[in-house]
Amino acid sequence: MSDTSSFRQVLIDFVGNGSLHRATVSPPKHMVEPDQPERFVFFEAPFSTGVADFLEKLLAAAWCIDTSGWVEQGRIYGIRSAADLRRESADLAGSPDDMQLLETGSSGDDIGAVGPHRLHYARADVVDLFVTPLVARRLRDALDTVDLLYVENARLQQDR
Repeated sequence: MSDTSSFRQVLIDFVGNGSLHRATVSPPKHMVEPDQPERFVFFEAPFSTGVADFLEKLLAAAWCIDTSGWVEQGRIYGIRSAADLRRESADLAGSPDDMQLLETGSSGDDIGAVGPHRLHYARADVVDLFVTPLVARRLRDALDTVDLLYVENARLQQDR
């Protein structure tokens, strides 16, 4: 077995230095594209800290903006651990994988649903990574796979 396949068999939760989470963030309008008002933020928080408070401080430092109260204001919401995201995944048929962390919904044949299970995924242009290098690599690989699903879906739509 190669190093890469061994690396992929370990849940992403155990690759980083903290507890992996994803949150949905609605930054002020001057920070985002008009048609993409929300960001999906992946971050690792120390195990002994309040996750929401940690994320507010992390974003304040990274984005150079006062994020005090963003959780209470609803600008930061949907904070889920990687384990929670897998439990909530609509793709329950297969074994846990990193793609489950990118799921944003399911809607069958609706526009934007892709792949064999017809799911919606976060795309790279609305994802921010505040994670350790190995976790970032895994998430980027999953984002690349998502992009391929959308490209294939567009090709199939053109062939119809």
